[in-house]
Amino acid sequence: MPDSVARPSILPPKAGEMLADDIRASIIGDALPAGTRLPSERELVEQHGLSRATVREALRLLDAEGLITIKRGPRGGITVRHPDPTHFSRSLATMVALRGASLGQLFDFRLSIEPDAAAAAATMITDEQRKVLLDSTLPRDAEVPESVDFHVQVSAASGNALYHIVVASLHEVLEQHVTLEALSDDAWEQTRSAHEKIAKAIASGNATKARNAMRWHLERFREDMAELGRLDEWIIPRSAWHRPATHRATALG
Repeated sequence: MPDSVARPSILPPKAGEMLADDIRASIIGDALPAGTRLPSERELVEQHGLSRATVREALRLLDAEGLITIKRGPRGGITVRHPDPTHFSRSLATMVALRGASLGQLFDFRLSIEPDAAAAAATMITDEQRKVLLDSTLPRDAEVPESVDFHVQVSAASGNALYHIVVASLHEVLEQHVTLEALSDDAWEQTRSAHEKIAKAIASGNATKARNAMRWHLERFREDMAELGRLDEWIIPRSAWHRPATHRATALG
């Protein structure tokens, strides 16, 4: 490489990032249970010979990841937290919007995983999960979050951690999408009926029926959105982001 060509500089990680890496490795590598107390801010300063500002930067990074809880005051402290997938839902919704992902792409993705998750749930569901799932079929006065929660519960019952993490992480995206579609009463009744069929198929242990019921539900919803000309548009329409902040907050829940 000619001397005149500048080589890209690789910056070393900051001390705060390195400390966050060490604490994260300890939490995950040692499988620390949620609620486990970690060294205090002062103890971390003394143990690692770092400034208070550096330690606070590391703790801020871990807090943003949902790995720790920080409570101030005499009875406070730093404890381990196990982040729920929904912790990342809002960030994912923002990334999806910035990438311009279309509603059609969302349906393609959901159809690639949710029918199989339902089939897995039919063979893996526990007695407790079965009761929760059957009780969660939509009442006639259900709201959007309850509709989305049903899909998260199915993924949790699959026994596959990745199905659950992925579907739960999509919660915010799905909730905003369904809210903004302003579904008709007929569409809500169709959704309620589909959820009931899916739940009964899973509860009965019929994997094939559960897979087909979930696929039919998603494909029918996709057809409704195709008729509205929505499949090539953003999942959350651009018009929703262009509204004044107070109106957008109301529309997006």
